[in-house]
Amino acid sequence: FLDHDPLPRYGEEGRRTFSGKRVHRGLYASIKGLIHADVNGAANIMRKVFPNVFAKNTDGIEGLDGNQSVNVSTPLVLSILKKSG
Repeated sequence: FLDHDPLPRYGEEGRRTFSGKRVHRGLYASIKGLIHADVNGAANIMRKVFPNVFAKNTDGIEGLDGNQSVNVSTPLVLSILKKSG
């Protein structure tokens, strides 16, 4: 995503090489810096669906103007207990 590597397509032959690499679970190192692997994957999916989403001088995804913010909270952990008997 950060390095704008070409995205492979399902069913294409040949082995792809990418400019970045997975450092460890959840962390991807690109030439431009570190990024969470899931964020990198999600951004690449967006590039496949909306090829010009990150292009300069574009409005991105319709309905989003780039001024939105997202609040991320730690998810709750729910324990499921079995009833005995």
